[in-house]
Amino acid sequence: MASPKWDHAKAMFAAEVGRQDGPFDNPEGWDRYKLFNQSDASDDANLELHACESSYSAIGTARARSRRAPWSRASSRASASIDPTEGGNTVRHQVFVGYKLRPSESSEISALAYAGTYRFNLFSNFTLYLQDPSNGDEIEQIDRRTFTAASVSYRVVHTLGGVRFETTIGSNLRSDDIHEELWHSAERNQLGARA
Repeated sequence: MASPKWDHAKAMFAAEVGRQDGPFDNPEGWDRYKLFNQSDASDDANLELHACESSYSAIGTARARSRRAPWSRASSRASASIDPTEGGNTVRHQVFVGYKLRPSESSEISALAYAGTYRFNLFSNFTLYLQDPSNGDEIEQIDRRTFTAASVSYRVVHTLGGVRFETTIGSNLRSDDIHEELWHSAERNQLGARA
């Protein structure tokens, strides 16, 4: 069996890096980056291969909970942050590989496999010092996920009496490993687990 001759190949890379502090007294410090890489190849025998990787990361403080204190008389547009340690960070990475073969003009075989990881930490304080007057009511939410998946399908097209019929059969498989935690914290330091 002859190995495929890749007559058509292309690659793409994109990146974005940014920082934003916002109009707040306590700067958001919202740092983020995005990466995207993709490669495609095909030959004259109707065979295609695709590979892709993407990454995203962001970190920030008090972005959602910065606001003007109700007793403030400041005329500035900047808002005060009652708890400047609110905020969080997240990271996500994904990769996938795709395969497509057209044995004939009326049939196609496709396969796809991908995997990814996700991490998320969020610090919130909705009730300030209502439940814990000494340390405050800050909570830390932790979410860790790893997922893998694969799919394969076969598609065939028939024409019967001038009517086109398209049939696809296939299978999908996915596995998710999820780990979550909830903590009582103070200034982003864990004090104890919460139910």
